[in-house]
Amino acid sequence: MKRVTHAELQEAFGQVLPALVEPMLERMVSERLLSGRAKVIEGISALEVAEMAGYTKGKRPRGLIQFITHRLKRYHLDRGVIPPLTPQGSSKVAVYIETIARRWLIEGGRKAIEMYVAEKRGQGRLRLVDPV
Repeated sequence: MKRVTHAELQEAFGQVLPALVEPMLERMVSERLLSGRAKVIEGISALEVAEMAGYTKGKRPRGLIQFITHRLKRYHLDRGVIPPLTPQGSSKVAVYIETIARRWLIEGGRKAIEMYVAEKRGQGRLRLVDPV
């Protein structure tokens, strides 16, 4: 990672900027690797959002991740934010901006998830009662 970043900086800015940035870059990469968060793309997946909302493995109904994915995409686009990123070479796992995903949970995302889960379980599936 350091070698690729160094080469890109050198190509873009010549010799001056890499000499200034290299010590900081090395420390940042080392700290990132030691922290266990070695993702190349920063962000959060719909699965991680579901876990933040309290729906861990075994507690998630079928289709919850797709539901969160569609809602987060719409939430990003409604705010004029660049559409969610998809890491290269992955199996189409969308990655969302973490601060926006957290704001979505606070502003009604958690309630939307709860309503979806309630609809998938029990009475909600029959639509006997209109969820308010």
